[in-house]
Amino acid sequence: MAKALTDIELTALVDGELRQSIGYFGGRLANMRQQALVYYEGLPKGDLAPPEIEGRSSVIATEVRNVIESMLPELMAKFSSSERVVELEETKPQDEQAAKDASEYLNYVFYKKNNGHRILETAFKDALISKSGIVKCWWDTRTEESKEDYRGLTDVELSEILDDEEVEPIAHESYPDEEAEEQKAQALQQAQTQFAQVQGNPQAMMQLQGMIQGIEAQPIPNLHNVTVKRTKKGGKIAMEAVPPEEFLVSRKAKSLEDAPFVAHRIVRTQSELKSMGYKDVDNITSEESSSMLSMERVERLTWDDDMSYLTQTDLPSYDPSQHLIVLYECYLRVDVDGDGIAELRKITKAGNQILDNEEVDAIPFVVFRPILMPHRFFGLSVADLAIE
Repeated sequence: MAKALTDIELTALVDGELRQSIGYFGGRLANMRQQALVYYEGLPKGDLAPPEIEGRSSVIATEVRNVIESMLPELMAKFSSSERVVELEETKPQDEQAAKDASEYLNYVFYKKNNGHRILETAFKDALISKSGIVKCWWDTRTEESKEDYRGLTDVELSEILDDEEVEPIAHESYPDEEAEEQKAQALQQAQTQFAQVQGNPQAMMQLQGMIQGIEAQPIPNLHNVTVKRTKKGGKIAMEAVPPEEFLVSRKAKSLEDAPFVAHRIVRTQSELKSMGYKDVDNITSEESSSMLSMERVERLTWDDDMSYLTQTDLPSYDPSQHLIVLYECYLRVDVDGDGIAELRKITKAGNQILDNEEVDAIPFVVFRPILMPHRFFGLSVADLAIE
């Protein structure tokens, strides 16, 4: 019987899969996608640079951009012209209402909670230009912290806020209610004036004297200024269109379903890792920033950023919580427990540290490919056809 893998063996296995994946070191695919971006933007770069001949025209044709921009509205119209991107059908007559409710909820999550229109538009344009549009869908367990200030709260309102399990008080100040104090003074003055007017009427004087004593004994309520930290726990369905250079896949893969290895390479801050529930991340040594230096990424950002060649991890941060770490969220089939059967697992790695290792049901990506090529993961993009 096979033995269970140690963390060191698992780290070495993941590192090997990463180095053999398409996109880890860039390569021909990244160069082709970079070229497609240049043609889409119509920039005088690379093989579009005008020859050094005096008087030669520097006009660049924009057929690639024109073709893509003419196709994108049609795609968006087909997929997002209605508010129902998905609709479930019942399998039994009694499930009709449940299927309708589930459809409404899924469409609400996609369009309202995750800006589904923008996700589709981004993924479709990635596919038309860069061969593939990738959408990631996952259960986000990150906690969200926010500071809230409240002013002029009554005792009841303060109690309601502090009874919330998500709330932790940071600062608290109490002070007399000036309005109530003024009202008490006016009521007391009015009662004393009436008392002076009923001199000689013992019964009325006795009633007013009791009223004056009651007013004087009435305490002035306090108001409260409080600052609290609210920590929203739990999870939510999250979706995003993943930049093509962040998506890594095994060279053996022909489709997402049969891919033995898929990974998402992304930069996170220490604060984000902690909010995601990871422990002991303060001393993680991040991977060299050159691993994130993708010429495809640089090309995309160069349009409005002259310093795009700087990677995110090149920039220093004097706030430790904003220290940047290259994170690999990997999905691979591996026999970790030594039972002889490989299971699909999510293994998150940063530096030489494995942050989590858990069995999962599916790879959380959807890939759009405009033109399929037999027995290949990446096909052709519309830009590939229009470049000629």
